[in-house]
Amino acid sequence: MVGRITDQYLKDLVEQGLLDECYQSLVTARRWLWAMIELAPNPESFQRAASDVHRGIDQIVGFYVDYCRESQWLGPPRESGGIDVLIILACKDTDVLRRRVQGCRDLIEVNPQTILVLCGGGFNASRTESDAMLASFREMNLQVRRVVQEEDSIDTIGNAVFSNLILRREGLLEDGARIVVASSAFHMVRSHNLFRKVYGPGFDISGFLVRTTDDEGKLAKLAAHELSSDSRSSRDIFSFPDLLDFRYGTREIAPGSVVTLFYQLICNHDFYRFRYDLVRRYSEVLLNEE
Repeated sequence: MVGRITDQYLKDLVEQGLLDECYQSLVTARRWLWAMIELAPNPESFQRAASDVHRGIDQIVGFYVDYCRESQWLGPPRESGGIDVLIILACKDTDVLRRRVQGCRDLIEVNPQTILVLCGGGFNASRTESDAMLASFREMNLQVRRVVQEEDSIDTIGNAVFSNLILRREGLLEDGARIVVASSAFHMVRSHNLFRKVYGPGFDISGFLVRTTDDEGKLAKLAAHELSSDSRSSRDIFSFPDLLDFRYGTREIAPGSVVTLFYQLICNHDFYRFRYDLVRRYSEVLLNEE
């Protein structure tokens, strides 16, 4: 089966937000096969299967690298305008942060009515990632309708949840809004997937891929990291134990259930666990959404 994977099939998985699940299934299968090779008295068949699965993993990573190099948009392109909200995602690398903002210059120029959201609190006690991006934005001397700084998030799912909550709190998120999420190319597939899950089907969300590195070796490592991270967040945050299922199954959280996802972060995410200050900060919108 692994040998029959085509690039078109992988492209379809990207559009459906399922590439990470395909990748993680192969990684899990390879791990199981390696264990069987150690235990089986005649491991040859397991070795052949493991080799086949390994080729499939390499194919997905190679596809991902090529996709990030060749693509500029996930979802509807917005080069000609029509962006209601432009959300630029954070990164702890200040050079990459600057490139992300500068890579959006043309989009900002043709969309002066957009609401610009700069995401990221980060781990620096003296300056947030949002502040660093705001400085880069001001250097470009461009005008937008409004700049919103989201400074509570520490990772990508936090970017999605807290940007949604702060836009709702400020009355800036209209149903059906055309939203563009901008990030480094290698990071965009996961980001687009997460934002679609958090915001839900009521919004038109596109991803804008900004090229921040062309290093082949680095891109391959980043690709594997992104695919694994997306799968992990899907498992830990976007589902919860179904106590009514006697088999102890899980229930998927419906896309757009931002309040539920917020509490999932507070309860289950290492970066946000027990952050009751965030509950107070967004209490008004959390109560209204409930």
